[in-house]
Amino acid sequence: MKGVVIAYVVLFSAVIINSVWAWDSWESSDSSWGGASPYISATTGCSGFLCPNNGWCISALWKCDGDNDCGDYSDEQSCPTVAPLQIEISLIGKPTSQSSTHASQGTSDHAVDGNTNGYYFSDSCTHTAFNNVGNPWWAVDMQQDECVDKVVLYNRADCCEERLEGAIVRVGSNPDYGQNPECESRVSMDQISSASPGDRIEIECNLSGQYISVELPRWDLLTLCEVKATSCSGNDKRMSEETRLLNLLKRVLEIDSE
Repeated sequence: MKGVVIAYVVLFSAVIINSVWAWDSWESSDSSWGGASPYISATTGCSGFLCPNNGWCISALWKCDGDNDCGDYSDEQSCPTVAPLQIEISLIGKPTSQSSTHASQGTSDHAVDGNTNGYYFSDSCTHTAFNNVGNPWWAVDMQQDECVDKVVLYNRADCCEERLEGAIVRVGSNPDYGQNPECESRVSMDQISSASPGDRIEIECNLSGQYISVELPRWDLLTLCEVKATSCSGNDKRMSEETRLLNLLKRVLEIDSE
């Protein structure tokens, strides 16, 4: 075990080299830590974070790392908000379909080809047919159930952006796409107007299912130049790799002091 501890200390020495460490043990009747503790005695001043209620000094890197290192959560207060990690669901190359197709430039697979180019004649956008304009739709089969946090639509950039107004995005496992639940809002003209031509339009969903579909509830033409989706699992607070390694080091040091 000593050899393992030494290896970990060497591995993380670059992280803790600027901190002043003086290890001590402590006893507290109301503490869940037991006898030995990973806390640092602040006998010569604290160069990290000083726990206000018990006087312990911890590394500044331990503040806001998700652990209650001070015992009173003071090191986890006034922490910056962690932005959700956006994990993209891969749609590229997944099976697609649409209500009709206008020429070879507008096939349904163009919305999941990885190309967000908003110019229709670049062969990267879908387009439903002029002779079949009643309630046009497009869909992708993710081939397994996914929890979809957001669906991102890339609109056409060279003309006709307003066609996407009122578009309904659905997520569910019913192959009759129109029976699946709607996402939280429909595409608004404000979203279209505020986005640059061909820019992304985000729709909050937080729904699970195998299929994502987009439909226009009227007589019109539907064109999508790319569709992307992010996973609900990306909304969990994710600690940085540095924090994970620090927590591992803390645990090793706890084991050695027992």
